[in-house]
Amino acid sequence: MRTKKWSLLVAVLALFLLVCYAFHNWFLYSNDAYVNTDFISVAPQVTGPLAKVYVQNNQFVKAGDPLFEIDPTPFQLTLNQDKANLAQTQASRIATQVQLVNLKNQLTVADRSLQIAGTTLSRYQKLLQQEIVSKQDYDNQDTAYQNAKAQQLALRTQVAAAQELLKVQAAKIDSDQSALDLAQYNLSLTQVAAPRDGYINNLYIYPGLEVKANESLFGLVSHQGLQVIANYKEAALSQVRPGQSVWVLLSSDPWHIYHGTVQSFGRAVARNASPNDPALPYISPTTDWIRYPYRFPITIDVKDAAADVPIAMGADVRTLIWVH
Repeated sequence: MRTKKWSLLVAVLALFLLVCYAFHNWFLYSNDAYVNTDFISVAPQVTGPLAKVYVQNNQFVKAGDPLFEIDPTPFQLTLNQDKANLAQTQASRIATQVQLVNLKNQLTVADRSLQIAGTTLSRYQKLLQQEIVSKQDYDNQDTAYQNAKAQQLALRTQVAAAQELLKVQAAKIDSDQSALDLAQYNLSLTQVAAPRDGYINNLYIYPGLEVKANESLFGLVSHQGLQVIANYKEAALSQVRPGQSVWVLLSSDPWHIYHGTVQSFGRAVARNASPNDPALPYISPTTDWIRYPYRFPITIDVKDAAADVPIAMGADVRTLIWVH
C-alpha cells in the first residue's frame, strides 16, 4: 500500500515537472491579451455646422460611402470670391500686355523721331556755322531734339514699368490660383467618406451640430488587419520568434480556436506610468499586493477570422504560442 502511494506521488510529481517543462519549452500561455483591430478616428478637417449625417451608430460601411457633410455654403462663397479675384488679375494682366505692346510701338516711333531730330540738329549746327540759318532756327531744332529725347526716355520708363507690372501680376495670378485651389480643396473636405470598410463606433452627432477641424467625432473599426496584442513575461522573450504558430481563443467566440502567427514583439516598455508617453507603452507589473515580472507586448496576426464574427476591439483573448 505504501509502495502504491509513493508510486502515485512520483507519478504526480513527474506529471507536474512535465507540465512545467512543457510550459517553458513547448508553448507559452498568456491570458493577458486583447483584440487590436484597425481603428480610425474620424474627424473633419474643416470647421462648420453639420448639414447631413448619412450613417448610424454600429452601421457597417464600405470604403467611399458618405459619412457626413458639413454646410458647404461659406466654402462655396470663398471659392466664388477666389475665382473672381483670379479672373480680375488675369484681365488686368491682359490689359497690361496690350498696353506694353502699344508702348513698345510708341517707343519705336520715338526712337525714329529722336534719330531724325538728331540728324536735323547736326545739319543745322553746320548751317549755323556757315551762317546760313539763324541762331533761333538752330535753337528750335535743339528744342525739338530735346523733346524727342525726353519722349523716348519717358516711353522707355513706361515700358520698363509695364514689364515689372507684368511680373507682379504673374505672381499675383499664382497667389490667386493657390488660394483658389485651397478653397476648392476646403470645399471638397465638407463631404467626408469612409476611408475603409468597417463598423461605425460611438457615433452621437446630428445635423446642425457645430464641429471643429481635427476634433474626433466617432470611430471606424475595421476587421482588416485583425491583430491580437498579448503581454508575456520578460522571461518568455528569449523563446519568441516571428512566424511561430499561435492558438488564439477569443472571449467573444469561446468555442472556436483561431490560428495566428507571431509578427513581432515590443522592444521597449515604460518603467512607470508617469509621464505618459504614447510612444512608450506602460504595462502595470503589480496587482494590489503582488509584483509580477515586467511584461512585453507581442503582436499576433490572426488570418482566419471571418468578417461576420463579432470581434470587438479591446475584447479579452487567451493565446498559446508554440515554441517548437
